Amino acid sequence: MEHEMKEYDPDVFSDWFFTEMQAGRMPPERLTSPDWGVSAEFILSAALDNISVRRSKWMKPLLFLVGVGIGMLGSAVMILMG
Repeated sequence: MEHEMKEYDPDVFSDWFFTEMQAGRMPPERLTSPDWGVSAEFILSAALDNISVRRSKWMKPLLFLVGVGIGMLGSAVMILMG
């Protein structure tokens, strides 16, 4: 039998993980023990970081525009002042 690696959405792992914790099936030693080379704590942190990055993706253009606006405002003030 051949097994295929599937890529899951980070939300799927987070939902599973929180369900396991609430049911009491995720004791601290299971949380920190490496399974498949990394611990569940590491995978959860990576999934939550990925979710945060996806949610803040819209801020990059906004920060760029704010920076340009502040630069233009500073330039206008410097020209007016002297």
